[in-house]
This record gives sequence, C-alpha cells and structure tokens, in this order.
Amino acid sequence: MKYNGPEKRKFIRITASCTVSYKPEEVDSHHDITFTRDISQGGAIITTDKSFTPGTALAIVIRLPSLPEKIEATVKVVNCREVVKNSIYETRVKFIDLSPQYVQRLGEFVEAKSGGKK
Repeated sequence: MKYNGPEKRKFIRITASCTVSYKPEEVDSHHDITFTRDISQGGAIITTDKSFTPGTALAIVIRLPSLPEKIEATVKVVNCREVVKNSIYETRVKFIDLSPQYVQRLGEFVEAKSGGKK
C-alpha cells in the first residue's frame, strides 16, 4: 500500500546507484562492497548481505558518479528488512557525522539528478 500523506522527510531522496563500502564501526574487518538504492543528504538505503540491528553504527565510503573524491562517514542503521531469506537485506541508514562539505556535495548531486524538484 502506497503512502499518500504529507512528505515527512527533511531532504529530497532520489533513486541512485552509487558504490558504497561499509563495515560495522566497532569491528576491525574489511569493508563489504554494495550499492545504494536511493540517497539523500540525510541518509540512504543500501543492500547488505547481513542483517543489522537498528542503532548499529557503520563506517561507510560512498562514491558519487560526479565526484572524484570519496565521501567517508558514519551512519546509524534505522531499519533493516530481509529481501531474500538469509542473504539480501535492504538497510536504511542515517548519516550521523557527515561534514558540511559533503552535505553540500550530496545536495548538489541530488538536485542535479532530481531535476531541481523540491
């Protein structure tokens, strides 16, 4: 069922496939590679191969097609939904320490991809 009420998001969200590497912040391990399903200045939906508990902090690195540099940030898992049993999860994350420079760059990317829609 589609939600038809007023928009509650603070930022415009667009469908975009950007390369992301991620790992639990408190774990000293390698990063897994995935893609965003959508992204905004406030967060993103990424596909993961494991389930994460809401509140889990992840260290992520995002590569936007329009930027030569990487965006490094910490995100907090908001929700995690199983898409394929025991193997694919849709993980919603919120940026918790994105620098103002990258907030601006993400805003420019989203605006360009959305055609300036507000």
